[in-house]
Amino acid sequence: MRILAFWVAKEGMPSQISSFEFGVASPLGLRVEHIDVKSYDGERLANQYGVNSLPTIVALANSGLVLQTWHGYDMPTRDHLKYYIDRNQ
Repeated sequence: MRILAFWVAKEGMPSQISSFEFGVASPLGLRVEHIDVKSYDGERLANQYGVNSLPTIVALANSGLVLQTWHGYDMPTRDHLKYYIDRNQ
């Protein structure tokens, strides 16, 4: 499973992303891929995954299928991610 975190790097990491990464994703052994939406690749990925608000977390299956998207203050919990981890194996 891949976890993409979309935000604007020059504005600094939002506290929601930091709390999610170090409090939820890392303890589950998941690496968060940080995507700066103001970069060329970041803009392309944001368009590809329909990101229209920041910050946004996108969980992807190993196949690339979007499992779930969370926006703003609605960050995934450990139980949310565990559900998708279990289904993605």
